[in-house]
Amino acid sequence: MANTLYKTCPLYEESVRRHGAKVLGTLIEFMKIKDVNAMQAFGSKDYPFVGTGPLAQQKPRLMHAGMTWDISLVYTISGRNPHIIYLIGFFTHDELGIGQPAKPKLQKQFVKKVGGQKFI
Repeated sequence: MANTLYKTCPLYEESVRRHGAKVLGTLIEFMKIKDVNAMQAFGSKDYPFVGTGPLAQQKPRLMHAGMTWDISLVYTISGRNPHIIYLIGFFTHDELGIGQPAKPKLQKQFVKKVGGQKFI
């Protein structure tokens, strides 16, 4: 039995159409690591959003893993044996509202959009 299952949503599919060519090779590497141990970080750029902004306060806790210098995979993890990784999508810093300067309003819009997703 698999230790890790993956679920996606329409937002994920949309982000693959937008950024897929740049990130799919890295996604395969991400999945290889998570298949062995879902809790293991995918390098040094795989961690929960931090701070006091909307992305950091979201429950379940939003994680992001760097796929390129500017594109991150946003996901959540739940369950145990198997772990379920909910792939939300690939987004640039500006799309997430975490660029310079940060845009809390954009972060709130993103959180609201994520809350309306159905995973399969």
